[in-house]
Amino acid sequence: MSASFTKLFSSITASTVWCEDPETKVVWITLLAMTDAKGRIWASVPGLAAIARVSLEATERALEKFRQPDKYSRTKDNEGRRIEDTEGGWRILNYDKYRTLRDEEERREYKRNWIADKRAKTPNSVDNVDNGVDKRRQSRPPYTNAEAEAEADKNKNNTTSSKTDSTDGTQPAAGADEQIKSGKRGTRIKIPFELTNDMLRWAAENTPTLELSVETSEFVDYWKGVPGARGTKLDWEATWRNRMRDVYKRNLSRQPRSYAGAATVTEARTHRKFGS
Repeated sequence: MSASFTKLFSSITASTVWCEDPETKVVWITLLAMTDAKGRIWASVPGLAAIARVSLEATERALEKFRQPDKYSRTKDNEGRRIEDTEGGWRILNYDKYRTLRDEEERREYKRNWIADKRAKTPNSVDNVDNGVDKRRQSRPPYTNAEAEAEADKNKNNTTSSKTDSTDGTQPAAGADEQIKSGKRGTRIKIPFELTNDMLRWAAENTPTLELSVETSEFVDYWKGVPGARGTKLDWEATWRNRMRDVYKRNLSRQPRSYAGAATVTEARTHRKFGS
């Protein structure tokens, strides 16, 4: 079994699982401890029973409970079911949702380390400010648009450059002509910007090591501050996916090879610090 970890939220003590018998709770905690980065558990029923130090009959009863709907579950997806059978074991159905949650202290730690790394790489980094310009902000890569919008820009008619926005007399935002021609109107980002289960599954498959909550928060803050037509998009999910993909690729290009097996940025730092 490969080394991994699962974040155990204190709120589990108020869940319906905590109302079950002790053996069922032990089996559930064991399943959480055995999950891989995609919420899968690779084991047989006897193997799970041996690891949990619970009888085979008690393990089978617990698994059957986890497969059943739970009307009191706080997660209403899948009617409250907790697991599904897979080839070679099981999958925890709400694993993606809880894996993306980060408490405020963890977020602050990530921010502190990010800023410290930037300062260490920036010359004269006592305060990283020169003539009122924040060098850390200068070092951030430019923000990118959604793939579909970028593709549309390639085919944009040359006459676009002569048109102006009637509201402020400036050039229209990229994609504005396409919105007019298609008859569709872009919208501003919805607040709160909630990640759907499909988006979480996409992120788990395509950007597994990304600090999703941090990057999504920065994504939302950026687009809230973009004025006028430039702040509207036809497809916000596509815009979000493209941003997450760009950040993920950039992180991979900067990540030393010895950290390539780390599941998260936090794990990579642990490898770097302790040489494990």
